[in-house]
Amino acid sequence: MARKSHMMEGFSLIELLVSIAVVVILAALVVALTPSIRDRSNSAITTSNMRQIVMAFNLYANDHGGQFPPAQNKSGSDIETWRQRVIFREGYIKDVDVFNNPTNRALRDGKGLGSGDMFIVGADKNTSFSSKVTIDAGWGKGDIVNTPTTIFSDLNVPILWDHRADTLWDGNKMTTDDGTPGGYFAYTDGEIRLIGPPSNVIREKQDFD
Repeated sequence: MARKSHMMEGFSLIELLVSIAVVVILAALVVALTPSIRDRSNSAITTSNMRQIVMAFNLYANDHGGQFPPAQNKSGSDIETWRQRVIFREGYIKDVDVFNNPTNRALRDGKGLGSGDMFIVGADKNTSFSSKVTIDAGWGKGDIVNTPTTIFSDLNVPILWDHRADTLWDGNKMTTDDGTPGGYFAYTDGEIRLIGPPSNVIREKQDFD
């Protein structure tokens, strides 16, 4: 019995080293997985925010004879965020944070959104999504398509997307899962797609070469 009691007094040197090694390995795994966990969390926030905006567009259309919020202001200027400003100012979305896209690396790194009227309220750039009257379906190759204006429009065309993702603007820094430049695109039925070239952002259209 005395020998058994002596063995239980503490770890042997080998057991201690093994325990330390296990802790070090687990710590390394946690560090390695942290960016991946953060990216998944940011992606979930982005898609949730986009769905809320699209839902607000649809609620607006329901209240306005099937018309989505106008993509331009009364002067006819093509402002990338006018639709979003309308639904915020008319109370369809009350939290300005919904217009945030944490997967936009330029924003995450504090580099801002570059040029353009990317604001919902006030003069600060506080949105990271575009909802302009046209979208470049050909990744900067000149295939410009009108975005939906009513519930009877071509709903295979995105109505909301990550800022300048369609033109692969370098200031965006958004990439798909395989590292390809691109971004998130949202459709009026609530579907969100993470798309990069050569995939066509217009659903049911052939991809580009």
